[in-house]
Amino acid sequence: MSAARLAAFAMLASLGALAAVGACSSSRPAGVPDEPPSIAGTITQVSAQQGGSSDRLGAVLIEEVPAEPSGSDKSSVTVTRATRVYVREGGTLRAATFAELRTGQRAEAWFTGPVAESYPTQARAAVIVVAAP
Repeated sequence: MSAARLAAFAMLASLGALAAVGACSSSRPAGVPDEPPSIAGTITQVSAQQGGSSDRLGAVLIEEVPAEPSGSDKSSVTVTRATRVYVREGGTLRAATFAELRTGQRAEAWFTGPVAESYPTQARAAVIVVAAP
């Protein structure tokens, strides 16, 4: 193969790889981590912040296996104004708000900052993704 044909092949392969990466990332908004969530389970409690001008909007309790009183992962997850919330509808994610979080929804949360190693764990969410109701 000539050097020119080899260079052209390499260029096409690079463009194909970039197109594939772009196609994969288009369904995932910027800021949604690529790594597995800190916790995945069912929202069993939603508590809105009452009054004040706090950065805190409220909290959700996410339980891996809600029927188990202990032993499975459970996290009390604080939601702030900086937390990005999304609803998964089919294969896409749409931006959502804390007000759209409901008991019974399947959820994934990625934590940011320190995690209190209590039971349930206590952490602040960077991102929460819930399944469409």
